Amino acid sequence: MIYIKRLNKRKVLKSIFRLLTIPLALNIIIDILNIKEIIGDGWIKILGLDKGSGIYYLLNECINLEKGKELFLWLVFIAAMVIIIIHAIFFFLENRQERLLIIEHNSLNQTRYRYDDEVKNEYDIKRLKFNQYETFNSNMPLEAMIIKSITETDLKVDKIKGYIAKEYAIGYAGIANIPITFMLGFELGDENAKRFFHKYHGKGTNPELKDDKFHLLKAKTIRSSFELEILQESIDSERESNIIIVVSLTQPIEKSDFSSIAGSNDYIYKYTSSDDIDYDVVDSETQIEQYADKILSDIAIIQKKKNVKQIRLCIAASGAFIFGLGTKFSKTQNIETVVYHFEKKQYPWGINVTKKTPVIN
Repeated sequence: MIYIKRLNKRKVLKSIFRLLTIPLALNIIIDILNIKEIIGDGWIKILGLDKGSGIYYLLNECINLEKGKELFLWLVFIAAMVIIIIHAIFFFLENRQERLLIIEHNSLNQTRYRYDDEVKNEYDIKRLKFNQYETFNSNMPLEAMIIKSITETDLKVDKIKGYIAKEYAIGYAGIANIPITFMLGFELGDENAKRFFHKYHGKGTNPELKDDKFHLLKAKTIRSSFELEILQESIDSERESNIIIVVSLTQPIEKSDFSSIAGSNDYIYKYTSSDDIDYDVVDSETQIEQYADKILSDIAIIQKKKNVKQIRLCIAASGAFIFGLGTKFSKTQNIETVVYHFEKKQYPWGINVTKKTPVIN
């Protein structure tokens, strides 16, 4: 069975209108310029116009009228020029590229940033480097390192917001530490649309996609489900409690990994994909949006309880997802939020993104 998409009547009518009016207007302009002897007969021959019939004949007949012949000719000429100019303006407006600022963020390693031709053709790209590799691989004390990374992020956010004010869309292409990636998204918020880029390197991914380029994640049908497992709920409403959110998409996360930040009276919600754990589990903008909305929806119910003081996140996911999740968290709607860094089977430190302070266990 063959399915034919429904025609866009507006676009069809616009195309027909252009097809009819542009050649007509050009014909009129050439004919008038020849009649006024501004251009020679050579142009008439090159363009295959017939001086004995058609537009040329009608214009000649009209100027044979004694009254207002010069004025009439120039009014027709101006009208034809206006038609051409209007079509040219609309063409450039319809085909101009959207301005896109891509944040090229790295801290885990030095990273090469390349993009496929489709992205280059679709957007007018400006690239903003955000290299924190030296900060996170320095010999400075842990607390000082975290504070420096927070300060760097604040400065970069101010610069990014300047581009937003100039009507740039924002894209994120990053492979960086999870807390600082989340904080960057958190600071930028979701008031403006974001573009998410991902470098494919999963074991089950089509080899053609593993080309060492960052690919723009687009909206598409989600192939897997986002599954919630409630590991623990608060048992005493009088005692202080926290919400532990565990997101395990690219690496497995065991209960022993986050035991140091979870208490016996905490809510512990774990999210996984129905697909096998893999670096490329999240491969669409749709997944980022829906998965993040699911997490925020579950948190919204729990955080209203009086004894709940803090949200604590342990995430194993792609940079695109972490950044996207960060944009969804609200400075006004969500309670104090801490995002943790995983290292050597534990979560030794994190960033309180609400207070912009280091958290060290």
